[in-house]
Amino acid sequence: GYNASLQNLATLSNPLLGGAVALMGWFYPFFIPLLALPVAYFVAFHLEHTDPANRRQSLAGYVSNAAKALRNRRMVALFLGSIVSVMISFGVLMVYLSLLMKQRFDASPLEIGIVVASSSIIATFVSTQAARMLDYLTHRQMIVLGLVLSAIGVSLNLGMPSLWLLLLPGLLKGISQGIMNPPLYTLILEGASAENRAGIMALNGSIHRIGQTIAPPFFGLCYALGGMNAVFGIGAAMLLLCAAAVWVMLGDTVEKTHG
Repeated sequence: GYNASLQNLATLSNPLLGGAVALMGWFYPFFIPLLALPVAYFVAFHLEHTDPANRRQSLAGYVSNAAKALRNRRMVALFLGSIVSVMISFGVLMVYLSLLMKQRFDASPLEIGIVVASSSIIATFVSTQAARMLDYLTHRQMIVLGLVLSAIGVSLNLGMPSLWLLLLPGLLKGISQGIMNPPLYTLILEGASAENRAGIMALNGSIHRIGQTIAPPFFGLCYALGGMNAVFGIGAAMLLLCAAAVWVMLGDTVEKTHG
């Protein structure tokens, strides 16, 4: 839950920082990734790790063991939830919600950043409450509920009559992410053995990158064929279909860990 909160906090900072910097010029936000350079230095030379040398594997063996997770339908369900969520976040909300605000309300870069970041604000808080939610819901229920709430939030964007009312579906989307992400990461970790855990998380990270890569052209095609209605409608439908698939594929084996 805390890990998900930090990720949401990072997501929150991007639109706000990018929107503020863009006020000085459209090209300045492209320099923000340079902040990764000092972080890369400290990771490369000062980050301690405790894995013993005798547990190291060849790259081929590492990839092979991680890929075995795809033979498990529960892991497939978790990766499916992960990639669909990322596709909606980066393909629909980051791109077309911003375009929607500009076209309909002539929003400034800073206003767009505030609205887009609103979901991360609530997601940051809700993620910290993951352990408490497990007193009432199973991991399976939390993931499916998050996907359904996300679908509702995405579909509401088209009906908002003013710029700041777009904060309402944004907050609903944030609640959904805060509910869904902690159990999603937890189950992915629990589905991996200790020696393959890093490989499984790396595979999940690769799935995130794939989702980020294919989402813009996929929803670009949707926009070209059907406009904004197609983008948000198809995005919401994908989330609902994913929720149904995850519910079935996870089965009844995912029980409460508290309560």
